[in-house]
Amino acid sequence: MTSTAKLLKDAVALHQRGALADAMACYRQVLGAEPDNVDALILMATVLSQQGQFPLALQVAGRAAGLSPQHPGAHNLVGVALRETGQVPQAIEAFDRALGLQHDFADAWLNRGIATAALRRYDEAAESFARAAALAPGNALIHAHRGNALRAAGKPVPAISAYDSCLALAPGMAEVHCNRGLALKDIGRLPEALTSIDRAMALAPNNAAIPFNRALVLVGLDRREDALADFDRVVAALPDLAEAWYQRGMLNFALGRHEDALRDLDRALALRGDHIASHVNRSSVLIALDRPADAESGLDRAIAATPHIADLYADRAYARHLQSRFEEAFADTAKALELAPADPDVLHNVSMIELAHGRWAEGWPRFEARLRRPSLNLGFSAGNWPIWQGEPLTNAMLVLIGEQGIGDCIQLAGYVPELAARGFRVGLLTNEPLARLLATVPGVEAVFTDGAALAQAGPIRVLPMMSLPAMLGTTLETVPKTVPFLRAEPASVAAYHERLGPDGFKIGIAWQGSPTFRFDRTRSIPLQAFAPLAEIPGVRLISLQKRPGAEQIDSVSFKDRVETPLDAGDLGPKALTDTAALMMNCDLVVSSCTMAVHLAGALGRPLHIALRRVPDWRWLVEREDTPWYPTAKLFRQTQDGDWDGVFARIAAAVREKIKP
Repeated sequence: MTSTAKLLKDAVALHQRGALADAMACYRQVLGAEPDNVDALILMATVLSQQGQFPLALQVAGRAAGLSPQHPGAHNLVGVALRETGQVPQAIEAFDRALGLQHDFADAWLNRGIATAALRRYDEAAESFARAAALAPGNALIHAHRGNALRAAGKPVPAISAYDSCLALAPGMAEVHCNRGLALKDIGRLPEALTSIDRAMALAPNNAAIPFNRALVLVGLDRREDALADFDRVVAALPDLAEAWYQRGMLNFALGRHEDALRDLDRALALRGDHIASHVNRSSVLIALDRPADAESGLDRAIAATPHIADLYADRAYARHLQSRFEEAFADTAKALELAPADPDVLHNVSMIELAHGRWAEGWPRFEARLRRPSLNLGFSAGNWPIWQGEPLTNAMLVLIGEQGIGDCIQLAGYVPELAARGFRVGLLTNEPLARLLATVPGVEAVFTDGAALAQAGPIRVLPMMSLPAMLGTTLETVPKTVPFLRAEPASVAAYHERLGPDGFKIGIAWQGSPTFRFDRTRSIPLQAFAPLAEIPGVRLISLQKRPGAEQIDSVSFKDRVETPLDAGDLGPKALTDTAALMMNCDLVVSSCTMAVHLAGALGRPLHIALRRVPDWRWLVEREDTPWYPTAKLFRQTQDGDWDGVFARIAAAVREKIKP
């Protein structure tokens, strides 16, 4: 053996032991004696790649490939160096040359897969990784890469199989456990996803990316407080990760913590001013905080950066609508529809504005797009039952499925008497708290609270309740004239009559909706704003409020004037029927835009509704009455945030009503 050959053999031994610096020195000695020694060039390029010196590795590997163009290993090393220096298309060409020379070159297939994945050619990458895995089935890393490519290609089930193959060989790979959990999340197997990610956390407790992904799974499991704790850990460990601040902001928004959400989204934008989703959702938070002008400013920036995104125009239209800038709002809706005439988010947001302006011929059909919005929780499922398309029904029952909030269900139940008068057999599918109340609607044949009972009902057609206006072509003139269409239980009405007695002018009051509703701040009212009513001689204030909100009674200046005949903590099956019975003993109901107004309106009770200047679509704009509830009178803010003015006018109306 020549001295050069022995030196090269010694260098390889050093290289295999991980003594890279010593091996490099030997390779240099070999090349000093034999500058065209291809084996030494390839091995030196390998060390340089291992050391991260890719520009130099490219020079050395390129020389080897030039000296020995039929050497697949040289082309593979050239490809690695090209890929790592950002020349990915050229790298793929080098890997293809290597594979053309040696088709069963597992390492080249692996490297080619990594390169094509970098170009987001995920299906192609997955195929390259599959070829590598067939040649080297014991290489766990190949299976991990294949799983990542398959998941990125939208194929979570085979991705899970690839991750399982990896973990069978190397069960301690925390990142693979985490990615497996995300693939399980993709197919809705959330408890298993959480188990997989928890395993990853146990293996790598200091890896802040893992609790970030765990938080996403916890949100899906509706364990939102736990998710928030995980996001707290992430932002503490990685304070410059804009996406973590953004996700925490969105979770705070969902929890109704709007000020916290705003701070989180501001932090995300400080880190990444081009984070369009933060601009957009920050604007939603600002609208929820009753700051539509600030929301519009953020949307202006988003539109300037991405003028082709229709959702931004639809969102800005809503912000302008809330500011009573109606002409500009409709200009934005036209632009949104021009850019994306079939997009469900655009159609739904545009419909909210059109319905508020009484443009129901356009608004109701577009409102149906809500059924295609994955981000909107409608609170119902049509199951596998056939949807009613408006055809006559002979033997089948038409079952209306309750959706969204309690107030929405009550409002749309007003269609039932009309449907029954047209000859339909009408059933309702709703939740337990509403079932007892909605059973009193004239024309209701049956009320169901679960799909199992519905399955025994015989032939049926179903329809989400809020699709009725579109299906029936409702106009302002054809809103059902069925009020009252709910009935309180006579025994309960009599019991509350005896309890309250005959004295005084009794005003039932409600002020707070669910704080988790993202726009609750713009509809709920501090109880203290009702103070002018407490100053009217002869008036008795009867609380209709359930929790949350009832706790405000103890802190208002007129707490001794508020009577609480209801159990504020009772949300059971009789809660709504008890409230209905109490309302029947009130001379007037005064409420913010909550479930209470729908209940009072459906009972036909005299009703004053306190509203922001531009409220929810159902109250239309610039009206003091509503076609939905003829016994209601609307009192709108004349300036945003001015509840004092609203209640001064309500108090004046009450004084006029009860004056001798």
